[in-house]
Amino acid sequence: MSILSFMIPEGYQGTIQSFLIHTKIKSSYVNELIFGKKIMINQEIIRKDVPIKSNDFVQIDFSFMKEPTIHLIDKTIDIIYEDAFFCAVYKPIGLLVYDDSNKKDNLTSRVNAHYQKHDHPFSVLPAHRIDVDTSGIVLFGKNPLSISFLSNLFESKDIEKTYLAIVEGLVVKDGFIKKRIALDRHSNKMRISETGKDAYTSYKVLKKMENETYLKIMIAGGRKHQIRVHLSSIGHPIKGDILYGSKDERLYLHFYQTKFRDLYGNVVTIQTDIPFYENVLL
Repeated sequence: MSILSFMIPEGYQGTIQSFLIHTKIKSSYVNELIFGKKIMINQEIIRKDVPIKSNDFVQIDFSFMKEPTIHLIDKTIDIIYEDAFFCAVYKPIGLLVYDDSNKKDNLTSRVNAHYQKHDHPFSVLPAHRIDVDTSGIVLFGKNPLSISFLSNLFESKDIEKTYLAIVEGLVVKDGFIKKRIALDRHSNKMRISETGKDAYTSYKVLKKMENETYLKIMIAGGRKHQIRVHLSSIGHPIKGDILYGSKDERLYLHFYQTKFRDLYGNVVTIQTDIPFYENVLL
C-alpha cells in the first residue's frame, strides 16, 4: 500500500492543509486526502484545520493515485544527498535522465530499480533534466508531495543552479546574457530568436588558460540548451559542444551546485565533486 510516513521536524508550525497546499500538489488531491480521511497524525484521522507540530508522526495514504510504469535498469547510482522527501543523484555524461520510450539505459530507470530493491512504496521521479552530455546533479522526488514541490521550484525559478564550464577562447570579464531562445525548426538545435522564450545566464571568470576559459555559471529558468546557446552566441561555445562548437573528449559542462528551501523552509545546499580542473577557487 502506498503510505507516506514522516516525522514533523522541530520548529515547524501550520496545519496539514497548509502543508499540503505548500507542496503545490493538485487541489483535487488535497481534497481527496483530507475529506477522504486518508491522513493520520499520531495514529488518528484528522481534520484539515488541526495544527501539526514538532515530532508529530504523519501518515498519508496515496493508494488512490496511479503510479507510472517505469522500466527498471539495475545499475549502480551515486546518491549525493537524501532525506525522507527527495534525493539528489549524480548523472554521468552520456546518460539520459528519462526513458526515451526505447527502454534505453537512463538515470530514472536506475534510480527506481535502486529504490524498489529497498521496498520504497512510490515511483521516484526527476523534477528536471540536464542534457545527456552534461554531468552533475539531478533532483528526484521520492513521493507525490515532493515531486510536486520540487517541480514547482524549477518552474517558479525559486532554486539556485550553478554550473561549471570550460569555453573556447579567452573571456575578458564576468558577464550577463539576456537573449530569448527558440527551437530551430530545421535541426535539433536551439537558437537565439526574438520570438523565443526569455532566458537569463550570468557567468564569472574563474581561470583563463591557453585559449580557454573556466567559468562559473548561474541561470534563471532553464531553457533547453540554454547555457550552450547563450555562450555560443557571444563567441565562446563550451568546449566539446558538437552542436554549437567543436568536438572534444566530452562536453565540458557540469551542474555543480544547487540551493533551495525544502518543504519545511530549511535551506538545502547540494554540490558535487568537480570532474575537471578541481584546483580552481570557486
